[in-house]
Amino acid sequence: MWDATAPVPVTAWVPHRVAYVDALAIEAEVIAWTQRAVLVGWILSGLAHPIHVWLWAMRCSVGSDSFEGRTLIR
Repeated sequence: MWDATAPVPVTAWVPHRVAYVDALAIEAEVIAWTQRAVLVGWILSGLAHPIHVWLWAMRCSVGSDSFEGRTLIR
């Protein structure tokens, strides 16, 4: 696993429950990652604490690049 020296801004599709579970595109930060998964953190409007979730790397992108298979910050 690699830890970022600083949070990396990303757009991530995360589970979001309303009356059912749905994916929601949000602006978030990648905190750590493996070859296939990323730890994403974000703060919802009105909350004081961050939410964290592990996602498959293919669910996050930096610009047009996927996080899948990354070993270093470019």
